[in-house]
Amino acid sequence: MVVSSQTAEFESAIEAELREMFESRDLALYEMMSYHMGWVTDPDGFAHPETSNRIHGVVCLTACSAAGGAVETCLPAAAAVEMVHNFTQIHDDVQSGSPQRAGRDAVWWKWGPAQAINAG
Repeated sequence: MVVSSQTAEFESAIEAELREMFESRDLALYEMMSYHMGWVTDPDGFAHPETSNRIHGVVCLTACSAAGGAVETCLPAAAAVEMVHNFTQIHDDVQSGSPQRAGRDAVWWKWGPAQAINAG
């Protein structure tokens, strides 16, 4: 199906854009955010990809494409939308006191509420 293929293509492009953004930075907060995104392996050596399907960024790219825009030009905006979504998850975990997100320790549980707020 075309829609499913395009969605997978957009998700892949957004994931690559996000990873590129993170790889160019070397602050402790980015380590925390990388952990939240599921890119950092746990002590057992397993990565836990964040369960989001990047749908928020996909909607951004789909709207751009439908309006006749260049998806490549819109990619940073789609990645930014995903960053906002993930920051809300980090803050939601702190606010609700949820010790886990996606089957592993939440950022605030691992680094403390103050650092999670900074990472978010």
